[in-house]
Amino acid sequence: MLGTPAKAYLLADPEHKELGIQHDTDRHITTIDVPGEAPDPHNSVIVLEFDASIEIDKAARGRYHWSKSTGVEHGRKKQKRTK
Repeated sequence: MLGTPAKAYLLADPEHKELGIQHDTDRHITTIDVPGEAPDPHNSVIVLEFDASIEIDKAARGRYHWSKSTGVEHGRKKQKRTK
């Protein structure tokens, strides 16, 4: 997507407390600060709100990254190092 999120929050949070957002417009990367413990251990939804219309980046290759601490990148686990 091309666009800068104005607000992010957890759907399960009745107060819609804002999560921290950092956005790199040049590289189209959005980083969202989430709490250490998810409100639902199986399915937590992050809502992104935008002040303007968004566009789809037709050059995107469908790649995304999860937290480095989980060891998951685009659905693949990192390989363990061997001695």
